[in-house]
Amino acid sequence: VFQASLINVLFKIFVFLIFTVITMPIFITAGSPSTMADFWYLILFVLLMPIAIIGSLYIKYVVIGMVVNKLKIWSAMANGWGIITKNWLISVEMSFVLFLINIVSVFFTLIIISGLSIPMWFLAVTAQQLISYQVFIIILVLTYVFLFIVFLVCNALVSTFTISVWTSLYLKLNKNSVTSDIKGFIGGIIR
Repeated sequence: VFQASLINVLFKIFVFLIFTVITMPIFITAGSPSTMADFWYLILFVLLMPIAIIGSLYIKYVVIGMVVNKLKIWSAMANGWGIITKNWLISVEMSFVLFLINIVSVFFTLIIISGLSIPMWFLAVTAQQLISYQVFIIILVLTYVFLFIVFLVCNALVSTFTISVWTSLYLKLNKNSVTSDIKGFIGGIIR
């Protein structure tokens, strides 16, 4: 598990460096309009973004292989690469679907937090008017702590769902090749 965590951290650093390189032309020419900086930004984005996406999918499969199948690092890397090369389309589809699910979950988390914060705010203001300013501060602090816990729970649920979906996909892809929805849809139209 330590090696899997280390691989994850090293890859996050690698992705951070890629994004730093991609945005460097914009930061260098900040404040002065430069068509050349925009050009280099576009070129770096087009070249490096697919590397980051493919690398992210690859690392997911490597880490899952190390944790679930208890593979050694080199075996997990070979297995992960085999899964990516055979099933790249379904991996990208799953990434897109999970991205949409994450966006929707963020939206619902914000609605939940907003819905809970409004009555708590009225309670705090009422306590300030009827009791004291200290009670207002106490209710406000407890509200922030409660809302932070709600945020953490919502985030934990989405993270658990995401990890279990990737693990389930890995196990299915490891057994046999799963047909991509896009391939099935296009194949159905062509026939």
